[in-house]
Amino acid sequence: MSRRFRDYFTLFVWAAILVATLAAPSAMAQELRGQIVGVATDSSGATLPGVLVTVTGPGLIRPQTATTDTDGSYRFPAPAAGRLRRDL
Repeated sequence: MSRRFRDYFTLFVWAAILVATLAAPSAMAQELRGQIVGVATDSSGATLPGVLVTVTGPGLIRPQTATTDTDGSYRFPAPAAGRLRRDL
């Protein structure tokens, strides 16, 4: 193997490592998740504290549940992507 070839090969390897290192954080930042937030209210518009909210869907291993806060709000931070169903 000639010295010139070895130098180019070494340069190529270091360039590939640099590109992989710089590309990794942006690749990891791509996530197919969001969040579900809402407020539980009755038919008159009054908030409902302490209500159990359940999210189900084919992408979930088991249903996720949350209880509404004193102002009736609930939040599911990172449910799986896809079609979901919310029940109060």
